[in-house]
Amino acid sequence: KAIAGYAYMDSSHANLWFMNDGDDDTGVDHLNCGDEGSSVTVILQKDSDPPHFLKTICVGKGHHVTAFVNYVDKSHTQAYKAFVSNLMDGSLSVIDNNPGSQSFLQVIDLIHLADSRYENSGNKAIPNHAYPHGMVFSKLTGKLYSLNNGYETVAVIDPVSHKIIDVFPMPKCSNLLLSPDGRYLIGKGADRKTDAQHVIGHINVFDLKNMKSVAEMELLDIYPSTYQFNREGKKLYVTTAYTGDEIQSKNLKTDQLLVFKADFPDIKLEKSISVGQTRC
Repeated sequence: KAIAGYAYMDSSHANLWFMNDGDDDTGVDHLNCGDEGSSVTVILQKDSDPPHFLKTICVGKGHHVTAFVNYVDKSHTQAYKAFVSNLMDGSLSVIDNNPGSQSFLQVIDLIHLADSRYENSGNKAIPNHAYPHGMVFSKLTGKLYSLNNGYETVAVIDPVSHKIIDVFPMPKCSNLLLSPDGRYLIGKGADRKTDAQHVIGHINVFDLKNMKSVAEMELLDIYPSTYQFNREGKKLYVTTAYTGDEIQSKNLKTDQLLVFKADFPDIKLEKSISVGQTRC
């Protein structure tokens, strides 16, 4: 079972990467990966050529998100990697993304995200409760940032050594977005536990240069779904979606597009536009 939950464009090589979640209960793609995990499928897509299959790569147990990293290595050549998060394992699979390399499109490392401070038994292994979901690479800092949804933290990772070099809190968030200048992390999520009547949406902004949270916003009866910046990076658009139990869902605003003025470190809700309803 290989269900592509997400698809990503690797702009460096014009490839499409499909994240195959695997079985809903186990996170395993039995067809391609046996009982070990699920998979990522890479499709070559160029303007002058028809798209064609490159490879299906077995990684950890789904659900997955990915981030593409490139940097100049010690030999002064461009290095390319893809980092794929494995939700059910609590790990990141590191894939060589250098065309022509002997290990091209092979898993070259596995990063354990377990933090014993948040594990009842002090577990440092796989599986764990990190539940990574949300990952970005900042060219400004040269670091990779992985949201540990289960711990409500972000792991700062050196993409060269694959080592976790820092951890900082990012509460009540389930995904990450990077500002166009690479300086600010924007986390979004929802609190379904505090108020039995209402879902409380959250937007958090973290300054990667000064390593501190600079803005937190609560949105009553809003479940922030997808979010994107405009090309100039001055507006942040957030769609609303459906979640919560029966009572909470009745109070949800599922027909709004939220427009924020992103004058970082400040962020301000500028406008709410009525659009069509959603049940997803």
